[in-house]
Amino acid sequence: MITIRKLRRQHRQLRLKLAAQALKELAASWEHDAQRFYETRGAYLGELLDLLETDGVQGEMVRRCREARNSRSRYLGPAMEDLQHALLAQAGVQTGEWDLDIPEECAPREVLPFRVYLDRVRSPFNVGSVFRTAESFGVREILLHPACASPLHPRARRSAMGCIDRIPWRTAEYDEIEGAVFALETGGREIDVFPFPREGTAAVGSEEQGVSPELLEIADRSLGRVSIPTAGGKRSLNLSVAYGILAFQWYRATASAPFQSQAD
Repeated sequence: MITIRKLRRQHRQLRLKLAAQALKELAASWEHDAQRFYETRGAYLGELLDLLETDGVQGEMVRRCREARNSRSRYLGPAMEDLQHALLAQAGVQTGEWDLDIPEECAPREVLPFRVYLDRVRSPFNVGSVFRTAESFGVREILLHPACASPLHPRARRSAMGCIDRIPWRTAEYDEIEGAVFALETGGREIDVFPFPREGTAAVGSEEQGVSPELLEIADRSLGRVSIPTAGGKRSLNLSVAYGILAFQWYRATASAPFQSQAD
């Protein structure tokens, strides 16, 4: 960890960034062993807060952090994390969700007979977000149209938070979709009354065009379309948000009956 003396010699913007990095390490140390933290890092934190106070940055957050340190409060960790991100913002550093230290759960998951077909989804971020949501609601497999963004794209991997490797996936043409199919699209039955199947494939369309006419015909011959009612003037939702609503509703509508589940 950088010394306070060396921090003092840096120009202000770099000092804010380095102080934020130090706070990140301090918060991790506190989370690991709070008692030992005060013995080994408590004095350093005090000096760091003194330096930030001298700089005149984030005065209220510095004060809260100091009070939590002095009282050995259980809120010290969150206080350090809040100050860390405030310093980064003040230094002009833009952070995204993939920059955060969100732990990846590795417990066995319930696997249900649900599949998702991503139809020409161009955004790697949306592809990754669908994987993350699908993992949470027991999806067995994800099928991707050949024109979809790849789940292996760095942005897809970041937004998936490790879920790319937890759900089987493959590219597939429309005629390779087996079993019952329904499409998330406008003009269908509202989601709260849609008869979700105990087994089947949900088709989710591209950000620009929605589900393709060819795939809509397949869905209409099978289970039809499901729609999410909205009150906004644009009448639209981000693709990954819309899929999240669908995935939860499908899971909730069918989870009351027993499934033949398995662990992956």
